[in-house]
Order: sequence, then C-alpha cells, then structure tokens
Amino acid sequence: MEGLFKVRKTLKVQISLWAIFLVTCLGAFGQSQVKVTGLGFLGNLDMERRVVFLSGSEDEDEKTHTPRDIEDISYIILQQLRRDGYAHPEVTATMKFIDGEKVSYTWTPNFKSQYTDEMTGKAIKAVQFDCNAGTLNHYSSVEVQGVKAIDEDTVQEFFMPSGVLLTRKKDLAFTEANLQARLNRILASLNSLGFLKASVHSRHIEIDPSTGKVDVLLQFEEGDLHHVGEVRIKQEDIDGSVESRRVDHKPGIIFNANWLREQRQQLLNTNYQEGYPDIRINVERTVLPGKTEGISQVDVEFNVKRGQYAHLTGVRFEPEGLLKNKLLIKTVDLDLQKPFDLLQIEEGRRNLLSLGVLNDVNLQQEFVGQDGRIAVYSLTPLPRQNLHLLAGWGSYEQARIGLKWEQLNLWNQAHRYEFDAIKSFKSTNVDLTYIVPHFFQREITAYVRTGYEFREEISYDRSTTTFLMGASRRLEKLGVELSLEYSLEGQRTDRDSPTSYTTQDSATVSSLFIRGVMDRRDSALYPTTGYDASLSSKSAAEFLGGNSNFQKFELAASYHRYLFSALYLHSSLRYGGIFSQSPSSENLPFNERFFQGGENSIRGYTQGEASPITPDGQLTGAETFVLVNLELEQRLFSNIALILFWDGLAQRESQEFNSDIEYLQSIGVGLRLRTPIGPVRLEYGHNLNPRPSDPDGTLHFSVGFPF
Repeated sequence: MEGLFKVRKTLKVQISLWAIFLVTCLGAFGQSQVKVTGLGFLGNLDMERRVVFLSGSEDEDEKTHTPRDIEDISYIILQQLRRDGYAHPEVTATMKFIDGEKVSYTWTPNFKSQYTDEMTGKAIKAVQFDCNAGTLNHYSSVEVQGVKAIDEDTVQEFFMPSGVLLTRKKDLAFTEANLQARLNRILASLNSLGFLKASVHSRHIEIDPSTGKVDVLLQFEEGDLHHVGEVRIKQEDIDGSVESRRVDHKPGIIFNANWLREQRQQLLNTNYQEGYPDIRINVERTVLPGKTEGISQVDVEFNVKRGQYAHLTGVRFEPEGLLKNKLLIKTVDLDLQKPFDLLQIEEGRRNLLSLGVLNDVNLQQEFVGQDGRIAVYSLTPLPRQNLHLLAGWGSYEQARIGLKWEQLNLWNQAHRYEFDAIKSFKSTNVDLTYIVPHFFQREITAYVRTGYEFREEISYDRSTTTFLMGASRRLEKLGVELSLEYSLEGQRTDRDSPTSYTTQDSATVSSLFIRGVMDRRDSALYPTTGYDASLSSKSAAEFLGGNSNFQKFELAASYHRYLFSALYLHSSLRYGGIFSQSPSSENLPFNERFFQGGENSIRGYTQGEASPITPDGQLTGAETFVLVNLELEQRLFSNIALILFWDGLAQRESQEFNSDIEYLQSIGVGLRLRTPIGPVRLEYGHNLNPRPSDPDGTLHFSVGFPF
C-alpha cells in the first residue's frame, strides 16, 4: 500500500499482510457518509468497502455525491448481487442532501433510471443503501450423464465444493455464468484426457423460485479418444531449402494440448540454442480413424520456419548508471560472438531480477548488420527506500508491533541493508543487516548482522547482543538452502533463584553455525501435502573467540497428507541436543538450553513452561529433547477448520547417563480461521500427565501454522 504517509519522494511505504487484514476488516467503520445494510455484518462491510471505493470517499473525507452517482452505484450493487446468485435483489438508496432534505429510491434488476432534472446540482451529504438480496439460487442436485473418463465423485466436485465437510448455500450459489464455467472445466478435463470432440449435448435446469433450489441435468458426449499418429517436422531455412523428417514415438500416446505444447517448446528451445531467435512454428493436424473402434489418430506436422541466424555482438543495459556495469555483465554471464541463444539471454534476465533491487527487466533485441544482434536489458528499479509496518500476535508475547526499514542498491552494487525493530509485551528485538547478493557466485548471498534482543521468560530474563557474518546458497536441483555463519554473542541471564541451579548466566559465545533446509510442501502458510526438513549445527569454542565450548544440534521435519472427506494429517518431529566435554554448569550458557512449551510446541503449556523444573519450582531448561506433534485437521468450511492434536515431549535436564528422562503429553482441540496472513488459531491443550506445579491446560490464541 503506497501513500499511507509521506516520508520522502523516493520512499515507498508498505503495510504487512497482517495490517492489511486489519484495515480490510476495520476500514469501513471510519466512513460515515456511506452505509450498507441488509447483507449481514461481513457482507455489509465488504459491500461498503466497494461502495466507498467506487464513490471516491476514501480520498476525500468531505466528498459530496450527486444523485447520478448514487444511481450508478446502486446499479453496480445489483449486478454484484446477481453475480453472487441472487436472481431478484432490490436496493433502496436513502439520500440525505446538504440542505437537510431526505429522499429514497428503489431499484430492481429491471433497472430504470429515476433521475430527474430537478436533481441536477443537488449535493448529497450521506447515503444509506438498504439491500434486499432475496432468494439465493443454489445447486440442489446435479446429474451428469455420458461422462465415463472421469469418475463420478470428481465430476461432482466441479459443482459442489470439495475439501470441506460442510457447505453453505452461498458456497453452492448458482448463476448461468458459473454453470457455464463449470461446463468449460469439465470439457477442458476431457480434452486433456484425449477426448478432443467432447461436448455438452443437452442441459435441463429447474429453479424453484420460492426456495432457490436448482436441479441440473447435463448430457455429455465424449466422442472418440485421440492418440498421436504420425509426427513429421518440415523445416524451412531462410535460403528456401526444405527438410522433412519423421519423428518416432511410442504408440498409444494421448494427444492433447499439453503434448502439443511440449513438442512445440522442444523445437523452439533447440533452435533458440542454435541461434535462431525468430523461429516460427505452425502446426497442422489431421484426424483419421484409428484401428480400434472409439479411438481416432491425429497426424501432426510441425512447419518450422527458422528465420535468420543471429549471433550475439553485444549487451547493453538501460538506463546507464543504475547498477555498476561490471556487476551487470557478471550477472547475465553472456559470451559474445556465440549464437544468439534466446534461452540463455532470458536466463540473464532472471539473474538480474535475483539481485533483489529491480522491479522488472524488459528484454529487447537490436539488429547489427545482417546477422548480429545486441541484447538490450531495460531495468526498472524498486524504490530505494522501503518502510514495512509489522504486526502480529502470540499467546505468550501477545501483541507484537514493529517496523522494517530497507535501503536498496547501495553503491550501485545491489547491496542493501535492513533495519528491524520489533516490540512485544515480553520482548524487544533490534537488528541491522547488510546484504551482498551474488557474492563471488550468483547462487551465494553474503550478509553481516548485528543485533540486540531482550526477552522476559517465565522465571528469568535474558538478553543477547549478536554480531555475525554468514552466507547462504540455494541448490536449485535439490531444492535445498544452505547457510554458514560465524557469530560472536554476549549472553546474559537474570534468574529469580540463581542459587537453586548452577549454570553460566553470563557468557561470550563464539560459534560456527551450519544449517540446511529442504521444503517440499505445497504451501508454507497452509500445507496440505508434502514435507520439509531442516538440520542445524552450532559449534562454540574458545579458539573462535568466546569462553564456552559446546555443540548444539537441532533437527526438524514435518509431513502433511490429505486423508479423505476434507480430513488432513499433519505431523512434526523435532530433536535438539547439546553436548559438551566439561560439566554444563561450567561451560554451557543458560540461554542455550531448550525451553519447550507454547502454541508452536507442546500446547498444554505456555511458552517455555514445559521445561525441567527444580524442586523449588525453577525452570532449568533441557539439554536434549524430542518433540512430536500430530494433528488432524477437519475442514468445516472453506475458511474454518476444526483441529484435534496430540503433542508428546521427552526431555532430559542433563546429558549425563544418570539423568532421568521426563515425558509430558498434551491433547487438545482448536479452531483455525483462514486469512491472507496464515491461520488464526484458537487452541486449548490439556495436559495428560502434569507435574505438581503444571497447569491442567492452556488456551492459546496465535497466528501462523505451528510447524
């Protein structure tokens, strides 16, 4: 969102998704000129936002309207209600004029203007739109006949919402437009399976005007299944020479748009690499009866006109001076006097975007002589200064607010720095990070960070001052992100009863940190299938510059799977271990210990509350733990889900062999609301085997997926 407030001409102000969500929900309350009623609380808010936008009230607090404006907006509201499935809505607009006069008009879908000459020049102070949506037309039953290639349940999913346990009338809303869209999707699915001539033979629709129930009967004709027949490539060069060849392939290949697209793209790629950027391909198809009844054969001929051969004679970047030319040449990595490889040149465009300081890169060609060409990259920069306002919520820290300031393209080398400041009821975080993209290699990003954190835990306060240098690299083929960091930390702990448990409350930790992350989930906000895994190792040693010696390992993995009937399984396994040759009381900082509990851990406890406890009730943290989370998510509606979960924790206060293993378990239930920023979670975890000082359970309200 731009223009929230002015800082500088070059400053772009952005609001986080969380803030946008709040503005969306609350923004309409600030408008007193325009009101919408009759559509329910959320429906009124949504329609009111649209009306405010259309009327322009959001730009001028004292903006007045004319009756013509109100008539136009009423028409738009009626059309929106009809698109939502209401066949016979009504809208009554009550207008209050500046002179105090009030007047009301009602419109129906058979829209007739009620504007009169007497209204000309009359300004409206406020207006209220009273909406009577009427009966919602909705699918009651859908019978599809003649479709054999797609199973019946899948066909029904084209009409009835899938992935949820319950459906509402508005989820089943019927309009002629959405019926046609569903028919087109079925036909597209049949085409993709090789039924190129599939069609809707007939359709019968019955609508009950009193209830809005719609019964639909559809009759399809699939037609023949189409296989790929003879494939030929006819290639014509610029000198007029023609070469024709046959392409062998396995028998029984389904002919569809995807197969045709892949074959065409292979031809394009091959010729691009050979230096023919102007290649044109026309496709001729001939459908013939197959040897088997119900199967047709499609003979395909690709007519290829290669065009003029071209080689790369130069590279230019516009505008000049936006980035150092040496950096740009290194980033695109193109060899002059080689064939003008459009694929490689396009890869250079993507490499430029990966610098992180460009909004867009446009690629053009400039002709030089008969066969020479220059690749011209037109660069559109991102704003050099950006301010992001941040907000969030967690059960322990409660409200979190903060800001992120970015300065891009320092020294015209694509360097940038980020300043983050976040404050909650329990913590304060300040970080300054300097980032260098394409450090020696395009795949490597280097960074330097310094920061300070103060946090109030349940039974102690901790603070950390950090300086670190690191680099990360993305291994695209494996889908793995690797990071290597050297850090120097000043750690301090203030405990309520430091004499009850002996440990290092103040320490200087100098360490090497290695981390690898693989993410194969379908979504980071709402995973339903796939898995992710991460492994990290932190090795602290005196010879690195600190006064502590230990090794700390953490492993985390999650797995997500759809089961049936809108039911999903989510599971997570996390392990942590700290090892040291010397006694931990002499060599292990208290801040490094593991403190489990909270909305993203074992949910019968608050943040850190599941930690081992001394006889006098002080939390000591663990040196090793294994945490298992299992969840069943039942989608009730498209945006609301019911959660059942079990969390199990095994931990030891010390790595010594005589240290007992402690087991804790929680079960619970929760509700999750789907929002643009991730799930908003309300969950209660009940402890199955609480210790004497433990709570029976804990209620959590938070934002974000737990693992």
